[in-house]
Amino acid sequence: MRVHLDTDLGSTVDDLAALLMLLGADDVELTGITTCLDPGGQRAGLVRSVLATTRTDGVPVAAGAEESMTSGAGPRRPFDTVGWPEGAVPAPGDLEVALGLLRASIVAGAMVLAIGPLTNLALLASVARCHDGPVPDAGSVSSAASAASTSDPPGTSSRSAARKQRSSS
Repeated sequence: MRVHLDTDLGSTVDDLAALLMLLGADDVELTGITTCLDPGGQRAGLVRSVLATTRTDGVPVAAGAEESMTSGAGPRRPFDTVGWPEGAVPAPGDLEVALGLLRASIVAGAMVLAIGPLTNLALLASVARCHDGPVPDAGSVSSAASAASTSDPPGTSSRSAARKQRSSS
């Protein structure tokens, strides 16, 4: 199965666990990894460090949105590099490259697994509406952003957005 991971890896361990699970799955082909809420490419640098540590080659990584599309805020939790390898250097990038990678994965038939804010996906949908037409196969988006969370008000969580997306397709 083709999978594109959109992640805010670096603030909590859930994203790292998901990435390692995907890397260890025999039936998963990672078509790309984009990061969100990633000022200066710190998260993309950590992703590249994980890929290097696991000796995983050929998975494209791109730093995506630096701040929330709705609030303009950066990461809610402080970015913490304690415990990360010293070789984890920031990998800043161009948002257009990240959105291009995300779109290419969708076009290639990958399921998008979004762990964290859905900013990159929202930006891709917004850009596509203005320039390219609808994003192909938008029903293949699966959000684990707040799957374990019960603290989000009803109708505001990424989980709720993913349910609405699935039910409308």
